[in-house]
Amino acid sequence: MILVTGGTGFIGRHLVPELVRRGEAVRVLVRDETRATLLPEAAQRAQGDLQRPETLTAPLTGIRAIVHLAAVMDGAASHAAGMQAANVDGTRALTRAANVAGVAHFVHVSSAGVYGSRHVPQPFTEADEPRPTTPYEQTKLAAERVVRDEAMEWTVLRPTGVFGPGRAQTAEFLHTVRTRRLWVFGGTDTVFNPVYVRDVVDAIVTSLESRTARGQIINVGGPTVVTYRELVRVTARALGTPMRQLRVPRAVTRAGAGTAAAIFAAAGRPVPTRVAALRHAVVSRVVSIDKARHFGVNATPLEAAMSATVEQMSAFARS
Repeated sequence: MILVTGGTGFIGRHLVPELVRRGEAVRVLVRDETRATLLPEAAQRAQGDLQRPETLTAPLTGIRAIVHLAAVMDGAASHAAGMQAANVDGTRALTRAANVAGVAHFVHVSSAGVYGSRHVPQPFTEADEPRPTTPYEQTKLAAERVVRDEAMEWTVLRPTGVFGPGRAQTAEFLHTVRTRRLWVFGGTDTVFNPVYVRDVVDAIVTSLESRTARGQIINVGGPTVVTYRELVRVTARALGTPMRQLRVPRAVTRAGAGTAAAIFAAAGRPVPTRVAALRHAVVSRVVSIDKARHFGVNATPLEAAMSATVEQMSAFARS
């Protein structure tokens, strides 16, 4: 049997039905019983709380593998203590309880955000040293280290820019693209390779099935590298929405960033990361997916994934 934490969250609501469809026995750790209605009937529910280790013994009985999706994603610095408790301490409690229960394999879904960003186009590979900058990224990296140090056998997945039906951020982005007719961009290009949620599910299933994936860190990204401007264009095409884009010359953006940095320095305050980034031509969060391909994870092209997302979300709105 497989235990899934975070099974009622965005990725979990896609993963659990797929595991059930494949004939797997699935148990979902739930803290809030009201959210359990989101789960398929065939999936077991087990009450438990990662921040209360004494509640984890019963849910782990008879479990051969864990998929750990649960995390607090609010990246605000003011919430760092809460993220430490949930993302790091909760992961440690689960890992230790899993060891006592004899769970053979721990699949930890982390985040490619642990790499931070860079100002050259080369993608991050699994061999690169992580340089997280936000409390969320820092706690996800710390949780990875807990799993790698303490789990019997583990696989760490690092997805980037996950989108798809059922995610509030995706719905908000589609609404914005559908309603905004003019987009104005600065001279700095943010580049990344967002990944369709179904491909993240495939990566998790592959990790569960492949013994050679154990002891591996694997990036999970899309096959298409885009700027944010290009992502807006792709989405507008999928929606059939007309739109215009204007771009501020890079020299203007760089000069404005320099002025803002000087103002912060004069006030004795650190320069915000977003302001400092505007001094560069590129802010890259692209990850290499060569290793994922080696394990048989074939990502969906961005245009097809975005069209499928629009279709599924439109069908849900009509139902």
